[in-house]
Parts: sequence; structure tokens; C-alpha cells
Amino acid sequence: MNSESVPLVANRIGPGAKRNILHVITSLVTGGAERALVRLIAQSDRERFQHLIVSLRDEGTQGAALLAAGAELETLRIVNHAGLSRAALKLTRIARRWRPNLVHGWMYHGNLAASLAGLATGVPTIWGIRQSLHDLSDQPRATRWVIRMNALLSAHPAAILYNSRTACEHHEAYGYSRRRSAVIPNGFPPSLFTPLDPAERRELRRGLGLADGDLVFGAVARNHRVKGYDLLIAAAAAVAARTPNLRLVLCGPGTEMLVHDLPAPLRDRTLALGDRPDASRVMHAFDVYVLSSRAEAFPNCVGEAMAAGVPVVANDVGDAAEILGGTGWMVPREDPVALVDAMLAASLAADRQGRGEAARARVLDHYSLERAVSAYGTLYDELIPQRGNA
Repeated sequence: MNSESVPLVANRIGPGAKRNILHVITSLVTGGAERALVRLIAQSDRERFQHLIVSLRDEGTQGAALLAAGAELETLRIVNHAGLSRAALKLTRIARRWRPNLVHGWMYHGNLAASLAGLATGVPTIWGIRQSLHDLSDQPRATRWVIRMNALLSAHPAAILYNSRTACEHHEAYGYSRRRSAVIPNGFPPSLFTPLDPAERRELRRGLGLADGDLVFGAVARNHRVKGYDLLIAAAAAVAARTPNLRLVLCGPGTEMLVHDLPAPLRDRTLALGDRPDASRVMHAFDVYVLSSRAEAFPNCVGEAMAAGVPVVANDVGDAAEILGGTGWMVPREDPVALVDAMLAASLAADRQGRGEAARARVLDHYSLERAVSAYGTLYDELIPQRGNA
């Protein structure tokens, strides 16, 4: 009989044995989930864990960083939803060849593919969900189908891992299994986000075309309606009319397209950088970070900005208020007038640097990468079958 036709029994390990973790992620563009995966792999204990990353698409901007961190990487190069079943078959073959002890899905499509492979191989599966469900209409039709399908399958994974309480509450209300939920907030490496000294920061800003006297508001996110770039641009235009030295920096996949329809006050004051692998470093050039999203779970970019010592203006979405902890300026969700007022307040704040220092201290105290990686390791150990256990 062909061995590939027989489902595998979950691989059991003995004490001290290295655990093989197969990660399945939708893509490796510059995004919050993708950067979180890179940091997890980079800080993972290589004596305990070996990681294989499978991207349903290609290596994106983060593939090289994953390889540098010691992971193995395979890409399935799926270009549309019609290829998802083919991706699951390929993934099953990879799982049979690599024999993981655990499959960890990332994002909706990655979770669905991970579960299909897990069902075929008998390997325990974790789902990773990193967004809220404020409004399903913000998602493409095919993605809405995947979200619904995952709700029906949510009794299968050994754990459903959320990065925020908001995401957990939204998905459980939508029908995702409640008894398998776990929450591990994002973590940030202090060394990566240590504020630059004045000379380094000046050089970074000049390299971007920013003058010493510019007041730089910035955002790092993909160009999608849910990220609220239209809200940010409208607010920045209003603030620019009263702030001659304002500059706006937009960074993330698709942001380069935003320069084609800017309001007059911003046409000569906006940098739209597109997708950059050094997006985390670009944040050090900001004076204020702005989260204008219509929906978030744990906004990764907010934690990164805070870790870099950059104060934050944030819409009250997801766990943003809890993350800021009073260090920045909170704005009611989708309130354009309040967003303008908060950005003006930030532009005039005498304590802006102090708020940035307080923000960094809060991340170090509550959202360290060390704490997050430890929590992942503990969860992996709890779910991987041990040799000799039933």
C-alpha cells in the first residue's frame, strides 16, 4: 500500500527531543502577522524547536529574514482562492515528508490550509488569528467564505490563538469554538527598536528627504480600506493647513498608490514609500505615529512605534487603548474631527518626547518579545504529544 495514502499518527517526542513546528502562513509581505512570525523564529530556542515556514504565496519581503533566523522555507505560489485545495495537497505532502510535531496556521487562509493538512496527517494544529471582525464587508467575498468555513471547522484545532482579547471576543461571538481559545499579545524586541541617537536619526530622516525641522506624522500599514488611510490623509490635510512644517510618511504594501489623489495641502509634503523590509527602522524617523484603522485586533504597528519611543495617536479599535495605557492620544473610532484634534494636540504637545519615553517603557514592561516567545513555547509543549502518554 502507498504510505502516502495512510494518515500519520501525531509524532510523539521524548523528553528533551527537538520539536518540529510547521508554520503555514498566507503570505510573507510586510505586515503585522508576518513580522511577528519573523520575531518568533529569530528568538526561538534552536535547541528545542526547528521551524519550517510554508507560504501559500511567495517569499515576499520577509522570506529572507526567516531564512536568516534559521527557519526552512517553502512557497506554494498560490495566486487565487481556486488554488487553495491544491495548496492543501502540497502542504500534506510537505507534512508527510517533514513529519512535524505541530502545525501552526497564521491568518485565515493559512489556518484553513493548516487544518486540512492536520486532518490528513493526524498532526495537532494551532490556528493563529490576528484581526477583529468589526465588519465582514471589509473583507473580500472569498475571504468571507474562508472565515465562515473556519468557524465550522473551529472544533478541530487543538488551540485557537489570538493576539488580542478583542479578536477573541469577536470570533467567539461569530461562532468560533470557545473552549479552545488562548490569547498571547504581540511582543517586541527592545534591541530592534532602541531609539536612535540624534546623529543616526538625523541621517535616517535626511535619507528619506526629511528636514531637521519637519514635524513627521507617519503610519505603517497595507493600503486597504480597513487601515483608514483616507481618514488619515483627510485629517493630515486639515492639520497641515495650520502646521507649515508637517510631513506625512506612509509605508506599507500599496501605499505608493496613495500619492495620485492627495489633497492640495499634502501634495508636496507626503512620502508614500510602498512595501519596505526596513519599515520598522523607518518608524524611527517619525515624531508621531498615527493609527487611523477602522478595525484592528492588536495593532502591531502601535507596539513597534511605542517600542521605538514614538508617541501614538490611535483610533479606539481593538486593544489599542490598553496597549497605549494613557501614553498617547486616543480617538473615537471613525471620528474625523476628533482625529484632527488629536493630531493637532500631538503637534503642539510640549511633553511629546516624554510621552514617547513612557510609551517605550510600557512596551518593555508589558509587551516584551521574551514574554511572548516563552508563552508560545509553553503552548507548543502543552499540545505536542509526549512519548509514553496516551
